[in-house]
Amino acid sequence: MALEAHNEAREKLAGYVPLQLDTAMAKAIQAQIDKPGFAGTIEQADKGAYASCGENVFGLTDLTKLSDVYLTNLATDTWFEGRRQYNFEQGVANGDDPATVKASNQFVQVVWAASTKVGFGVKDKYVVAWYCKAAEPGSASKSFENVGEVCNTQGFNKCYNDRALGDINRKRKYHSTGPLTLDDRAARALQLEMNRGRFDGVMPPAGDRDPTFADCGQ
Repeated sequence: MALEAHNEAREKLAGYVPLQLDTAMAKAIQAQIDKPGFAGTIEQADKGAYASCGENVFGLTDLTKLSDVYLTNLATDTWFEGRRQYNFEQGVANGDDPATVKASNQFVQVVWAASTKVGFGVKDKYVVAWYCKAAEPGSASKSFENVGEVCNTQGFNKCYNDRALGDINRKRKYHSTGPLTLDDRAARALQLEMNRGRFDGVMPPAGDRDPTFADCGQ
């Protein structure tokens, strides 16, 4: 469940290569958090072969229930929400207070493009995730390279188009309708119109559009 949520988050951002579950890593995490007295921290010396991997830790708050930890993606969602504390232009946290830096770093680790393997452990109110390779959120240039906005390099938001196309085709399949295909030219023409001046949600009438798309629905 957590792996799927992580990969959906990575796809939302920039279509990054999905993480793969490392079961040996997951077992190593679980062995540590099953130890008596676990309180959210695994000592570096106890991480063994995974000492160089990145780590995110989630702990239950007073506003959540234990079932939210086990039956929902609250941990992943919380870590991904750290994007609000991340400055995409500079590749660093939006501030230097510990809470902001922590939230930003957790987000960076979820979507770090160089990370390829992940494992999760869960017990009581805690979720622990390890990621290999570890993120390097302290380096602005490296962070921007791995987390920066790479969706708009073709003149339109390719990440959004691919995700919307998938959602629409799933609905069309439900109604026994053939799948749509993405027309890069149409997407590029749309984006060009929307980028002109202050777009207010109104597209030009059919007669004022690129003639190639004059007969298209909207």
